[in-house]
Amino acid sequence: MDLFGLNRFLEGGGSGRPPKTGPGRWFEAIWDNLGGLLGSNALTFAGFLPLAMGVSLGLVYENLWLTLLGGVLGGAIAGPFWAAMNAVALQCFWGGTRGWLGRWRGAMVRFLAPASVQGAALGGLSAGFLAAGSFFAALLGEGGQPPLAIWIAIGLDLFLLALAAAILFPSLALSKQGVTDRLRLSLSMLVRAPVRIVGAAAALLAWAALLVGLFPASVPLALAVGFWPPALLSAQLLLPPLCAAFGIEHGPGSDREPAPASERGLTAGQRTEIWWRRRWPLVLGLVVCVSLFAGALGTLLDRREPDLQVAIVHAQPLPDSVRSALEASLAALVGDRNGDGRALAQVNDYTVVFDGSAADMDVQTAGSTLLVTDVAAGVSALYLVEDPRGFLERYADKVDAKRAALWKDCPNLADLDAGSYAALEDITTDLPGQNLLSALTVLPSQSAEDDSLTALLPTG
Repeated sequence: MDLFGLNRFLEGGGSGRPPKTGPGRWFEAIWDNLGGLLGSNALTFAGFLPLAMGVSLGLVYENLWLTLLGGVLGGAIAGPFWAAMNAVALQCFWGGTRGWLGRWRGAMVRFLAPASVQGAALGGLSAGFLAAGSFFAALLGEGGQPPLAIWIAIGLDLFLLALAAAILFPSLALSKQGVTDRLRLSLSMLVRAPVRIVGAAAALLAWAALLVGLFPASVPLALAVGFWPPALLSAQLLLPPLCAAFGIEHGPGSDREPAPASERGLTAGQRTEIWWRRRWPLVLGLVVCVSLFAGALGTLLDRREPDLQVAIVHAQPLPDSVRSALEASLAALVGDRNGDGRALAQVNDYTVVFDGSAADMDVQTAGSTLLVTDVAAGVSALYLVEDPRGFLERYADKVDAKRAALWKDCPNLADLDAGSYAALEDITTDLPGQNLLSALTVLPSQSAEDDSLTALLPTG
């Protein structure tokens, strides 16, 4: 294993060279400790899942109390994981992370109580600010014009939370003092090195904003690069002022030994060969990560929003051939309404029944979850429902029941090309896709634009 440098890649550890400075030092810390960083990142990813899911559910359901509860409880769980991630990142600049898993466990035990309290406070506040931002975004979408000062205030509040996280969490790794004393020393550190502290906070906030902006492509990427890049940058910026504020004499890299004598006097070619022999796993990992990131970013940038979305809520999934033909004919009917140069329609197929007769509860649960999200966000303009009574008992406030009509009574819809499908009892005969749609009840969404509905529903 050591012949190819895999032990160093998996376990982390110093390279024996004098430390570099600036950006080179950050990359050097990655070269020497990638295994520990990736392992710590995966654990931190798991620790942040309850926070992300709790706050997301609260925002989807537009429930302030659920959002705050998810922020507080999820933050209490995520706090120790983030504190341990910071401890590992600091260790990258201070002796290396060989045996990082044991250090991680020790950090979790030491930081559990204070990190949980800090995480609950910051998680609850963050959830509240996100709920406020969601409220004003919805208000803006309905025609309101919130003043710019509101957005500036929310951004400033989130920056202050990032500043608090940058001050409080790394200091746990260097001090066993109470929160009051740590806060006092951290504030003195802010006075002594304001540029470093503000830079660390800005890095945390910018990285979080990038992941949010790339959602949902950022979810699988976060498993590998969601947490350690900002933690490592914060550690590099904060370790000198932290050592000064808490009276620690040793500095980053102070216990590193000079280059071994066996590597002195080598030619450039020999040094290059040694570098590649030690670093090829890292180069391979970085190429894979960059490729995944570039692919996800390209997909995100190339993704175009549909001009129209309709939801079909019924007991049996729609055949792929019918769905594809229906999307194509709907796109031709509504045209390019969002001005992106392409007419695009999307059919959201939800397998849901409302009378308790579901044959597959896993499919029912998945379909119900997607339907709730769709209805709450007003994604679909039309809901084509097999059981209108059951649907209206749950979502009557989200649709315009007065304009309900059968699919077959809507000429523009009944004349669409819905393709064909083969029945199980006679796979040799193609049946028209309209057979599966004619008995469905069409319910317009309350949030649908009138001009979109005009092309689909009767005007009388």
